[in-house]
Amino acid sequence: MSEKPEHDSKTEEATEKRLREASEKGNVPVSREAGTFASLAAFLLASVLFLRDGARRLLDAFSRMMDDAGGWSLQQSGDATVLFQAWVGACALFVGPILLLILAFGLTAAFVQNPPRIVLDRIKPELSRISPGGGWTRLFGSRGQIEFGKAAFKLAALAVILGLLLRSEGEAAIALMMGDPNAIPDRLLAAVVKLLAAVALAAGVLAAADLVWARLSWRRELRMTRHEVKEEHKEAEGDPMHAPIGGA
Repeated sequence: MSEKPEHDSKTEEATEKRLREASEKGNVPVSREAGTFASLAAFLLASVLFLRDGARRLLDAFSRMMDDAGGWSLQQSGDATVLFQAWVGACALFVGPILLLILAFGLTAAFVQNPPRIVLDRIKPELSRISPGGGWTRLFGSRGQIEFGKAAFKLAALAVILGLLLRSEGEAAIALMMGDPNAIPDRLLAAVVKLLAAVALAAGVLAAADLVWARLSWRRELRMTRHEVKEEHKEAEGDPMHAPIGGA
């Protein structure tokens, strides 16, 4: 018997017991787009809060190192290590808060979707995951079509956003190049923030739709046949926990 008739016979919504067992086995609805949106939102917030001041502190640190080049002795190999550590430390102070914010947002997006759970069965190797037939089905099946639609949406949204941004900022950029060079960093940062805000908005719309689709798809995959529902009810009625108190 083929899989499709069996799948078509699963017309009943999954019971709470079926949903709970699936979750315990690590089979939970997950949206990758939610993580992408969280990362973009974190980078946008970091650009507003840290990027301007952090970049200035980084440039000041590098400028002090270059201005005091004679104070750095490079006669021994250890001297080069000290100089390298100073450069790495300055970069870490600039990049560290941004990475921590992105990490915090990413973990929050994962935990909000599903509570953390270690399931060893999910990391066991399965031949079905590397099967050519299974890969073909994933690529051209309904899941593959959804992924293609999401990729097309991303490409179209990015093209529209870039077009609108170039249209609104093009003349200002040309005028800026002919004006005060000191105003370029602030203007460039403003353009980056505007771009990130537009991209994050599009990613948020996609993430919301993907969250809904992931949960609907998950519940559809866990649907049961009427026979399975009846068998589960029989097991529940035969459970001692459900037996009446007392007896003959």
